[in-house]
Amino acid sequence: MAAGGGKSLTESKIGCCCISWFSALSPVISVIIGLNHITLSVADLEESIRFYVDVLSFTLVAHWPVGAYLESGSLWLALVLDSERQSIVSDEYSHIAFSTTQDGLSRLRELITSSGVRIWQENKSEGDSVYFCDPSGHKLEVHVGTLDSRLESMHRSPWADLTISGARDVDS
Repeated sequence: MAAGGGKSLTESKIGCCCISWFSALSPVISVIIGLNHITLSVADLEESIRFYVDVLSFTLVAHWPVGAYLESGSLWLALVLDSERQSIVSDEYSHIAFSTTQDGLSRLRELITSSGVRIWQENKSEGDSVYFCDPSGHKLEVHVGTLDSRLESMHRSPWADLTISGARDVDS
């Protein structure tokens, strides 16, 4: 134990608890203030641009022979042609989730389904979602909900060994 009875860095758990020991070392200052952009390697640039524009309603901002910039709301998406990219869907759970409204999700669900892309998971969590892959096999989700709504749901029906940490006030 460290002086004062708290855990030392070497005694702290790694993983979801990293923030706890980091916060004890420095003042609470948000150094990361947001997501700047997402870059995805794509197997077919033109097909990917069509998908993100026609199905997900992104706006094409810039386009060159091996790349493109698109945006939706405050999100900047970069697509980069990569001859090594294979359109193989990974078995892992990593994915990118885009926020939408319930009305937006209804429209997107239709467009995603009619585009014929792969649905990689059925929604089992709080908030309405569609889990699908883009033409290059990137796992994506469109989701209605926020971190606060997820935490409230977790508080109502706690997961095994759940700890909600930080400055969040979750109502009972």
